[in-house]
Amino acid sequence: MWDRDERWPQHSSPQPAVYGRGSGIMADGRLIALGEGGLLGLFKLNSEKPEEISRWQVPQLHYPCWAAPILSNKKLFLRNEDRLLCLDMAKTTH
Repeated sequence: MWDRDERWPQHSSPQPAVYGRGSGIMADGRLIALGEGGLLGLFKLNSEKPEEISRWQVPQLHYPCWAAPILSNKKLFLRNEDRLLCLDMAKTTH
C-alpha cells in the first residue's frame, strides 16, 4: 500500500540509512521492520502513508539481514548471517 524509496544508493557506505529490502511483522498495532543492513524501524499502521515512529541501526547487525524479525514472549529476535540477537521488549514500570 505504501510507496517509499528505500533503495541503497550506489557507492554508499556499507550501512546506508535506508531499509533496502527487509522483513516486517505486526505487533500491538505497530509494524516492526528490519532492513537488510540491520536498520530496525517501528511504524504506526496507516493505510495512507508510512508513519515511522522510530528507527535504530542495530550495531551488532550488518548486511545481509534477510530473516524476518520474530517476537515471542515480549522478546524480539533479530538475525543476520552470523549473529542472533534477543531484545527484551517488555515494558518496565517503576
